[in-house]
Amino acid sequence: MTHALEAYSEYEDSGVEWLGEVPAHWKMRKLRQCASISGGMTPSMEDGRFWNGDIPWVTPKDMKTMVIGDSRVRVTDAALAETALRLVQPPAVLMVVRGMILARRVPIARTTSPVTINQDMKALRPCPALNAAYLASFLACARDGLFPLIDEAGHGTRRLPTERWRDLPLTLPPLAEQTAIARFLDYIDRHIRRAIRKKEKLIGLLEEQQQAIVHQAVTGQIDVRTGQPYLEYKESEVEWLTEVPAHWPELALGTASNSIQTGPFGSQLHADEYIDGGVPVINPSHLSEGRIAPDRSIAVTGRKAAELSRHRLATGDVVIARRGEVGRSALVRSAQAGWICGTGSLRLRARKTVCSPDYLLLVLNSSRTRDALELASVGSTMSNLNAEIVSRLRVCLPPPPEQVAIAQFCRKVTDRHAAAIDRTHRHIALLSEFRARVTADAVTGKLDVRHTAVALP
Repeated sequence: MTHALEAYSEYEDSGVEWLGEVPAHWKMRKLRQCASISGGMTPSMEDGRFWNGDIPWVTPKDMKTMVIGDSRVRVTDAALAETALRLVQPPAVLMVVRGMILARRVPIARTTSPVTINQDMKALRPCPALNAAYLASFLACARDGLFPLIDEAGHGTRRLPTERWRDLPLTLPPLAEQTAIARFLDYIDRHIRRAIRKKEKLIGLLEEQQQAIVHQAVTGQIDVRTGQPYLEYKESEVEWLTEVPAHWPELALGTASNSIQTGPFGSQLHADEYIDGGVPVINPSHLSEGRIAPDRSIAVTGRKAAELSRHRLATGDVVIARRGEVGRSALVRSAQAGWICGTGSLRLRARKTVCSPDYLLLVLNSSRTRDALELASVGSTMSNLNAEIVSRLRVCLPPPPEQVAIAQFCRKVTDRHAAAIDRTHRHIALLSEFRARVTADAVTGKLDVRHTAVALP
């Protein structure tokens, strides 16, 4: 559709660098000339009369779509009557002007129903000559013009002072043309969102398929060497399995390991001993998708690492999260040897004559194994594993040559699915970039969408 669009016949300089030339018949205004601006607040959290009502109370956490009609939290009529909170009537455009999420983008949404907002947001009520949907689209593409106006408010928080952005230059086509642009962009947005949802569904299906294939391999439902089931099965003693290949022994992890060691206790390693750029200390937050991603600021000196030598990691060790999201695991590669197992982690060193580290990682990262560890964990407020619990966990261990074959097969499956998922993520990014480009070209007059908008269903 967009390839058939043409430029306007006549342009003139807008006088704004990031806008460039605009159609000659469009006007240039400042935002404050075309919209009234109001703020929000938070009623007293201690007064129960103000909360759990019927009126949406929008916060930055709700600003995840271009159209807002509801919120996670609601206030009562008493909040409107007895506090400075005010109702924002549609049509209106909401902006986040303060908060941690105000990094490289300013969240913007149009409201379709009466709402209230908190103090980190502003509401813009357009004048009769300004279409709210057009305004929202313009502000969405004007983020580059807004970003230089952002101040650091301390503690990583950023704010967009009203006295700065209310003078933001605004392109103002005739109202009928604004309506046509808004209609065209809504049509494009709906089609792109539909395409993105299909891509996201595909990603979910690919992830499920990958997990299912890996699960079949590590539980012996298929022989990866033939692609067929094994010839003979036996009833499994492992709680979360029914049958396993008859020649697969079932062992406790303690029997299959040379050692299982928890990280240092708090008295052995204090937070004030961390330095930047030393020997990395590996905590659960550093374990992701079977890999270790250290934080340079969570490290210790070489001298402290020597004191914690019993917690040093070696090539082939498996690091397991023993707190919070228990069971999440990663394999130590040669470049990571000598790093320190953190307080919230546990190090398992397999007997390589019995258990391949790559195969063990597959077993530990399976959802069934992690569920079993979660059930066996202790702690009333947070799940917690110890060496004894992990050592008692029973797993199926095929002969070492089969373990190697299963690990190689699963690596190929994972690589193939990861490549497909990565391609799909790139497609989503390209669709989002296309939507942003079309929006920018329409609201700055680079493309004339009037005739196309009239023909839309």
